[in-house]
Amino acid sequence: MTGESFFFRTSDDTTLLVQRQGSGRPLVFLHDWHSSSRVWERNVEGLAAERQVVTLDFRGHGRSQKTLEGHTLTRYARDVHELITALGLQDVVLIGWGLGGSVALTCWQEFGRDGRITALGLWDMTPFPYSDAGWNSHEFAGFQTQGATHLTDDLLTDRDTFLQHYFRRWWHQHRVPDGAESLAEDLRATPPWIALAIYSAYLLTNTADILPTVTVPTLVLATDNDVFPQGLVQAKYLLSRLPRGTLHELTGGHAFFYEDPAACNRLLLSFSQTQRGGFL
Repeated sequence: MTGESFFFRTSDDTTLLVQRQGSGRPLVFLHDWHSSSRVWERNVEGLAAERQVVTLDFRGHGRSQKTLEGHTLTRYARDVHELITALGLQDVVLIGWGLGGSVALTCWQEFGRDGRITALGLWDMTPFPYSDAGWNSHEFAGFQTQGATHLTDDLLTDRDTFLQHYFRRWWHQHRVPDGAESLAEDLRATPPWIALAIYSAYLLTNTADILPTVTVPTLVLATDNDVFPQGLVQAKYLLSRLPRGTLHELTGGHAFFYEDPAACNRLLLSFSQTQRGGFL
């Protein structure tokens, strides 16, 4: 088993922190908004014993460059595709959590036909946060722009309180797991102007129409939690539109994979052992 950490330079001259460990079929993980690749730390070791695991910090997040440009789903997806291509990865399982799920869907839409991505993971995500459809469990569902304005005010006027509250919402019953302090620290690594730029793009971008085009197997994991109170209803909507989706309903908070890494790793290892695909 090998492991390395390095900075990758994108085509628009932005440096991203990347970590790679293990060998075998590549699992590429995409984190949520205002987070970093460190959120996968409890999953990597167990997965890397049997797979190649690649994690990255999105531009503006974690230990990647804090550039003022490119904070759109399309540019984030291009960053991911450029990394996958540069590393020569094939037969990739691309797994996105929250915002990362929308990036994964955008990556499929823009670059899926090159055949490198042969499976997806959509974990506790909504494909359109502003949607007024009944399946959408985001707090700003129904185009609640006033709520987004309040979020902006809170983030800009009392950032520490905002981030403390946001971080607690990740966890089941707001119980922060032991050892998760580094994850809270990484929230502060994203400057507020970057956080707001990508969050605005996320709110306004509808990736739901991409779902029927996803011809590769897709592992959907979800819970009912404080971020998505009807996360399971939301996940069932994803399943209804995905041609080859598999849904597992779990328990725990928004970051359930950190709270119970063994359970999520078992599901992912089994899925990545048997599920492959391409364009139908």
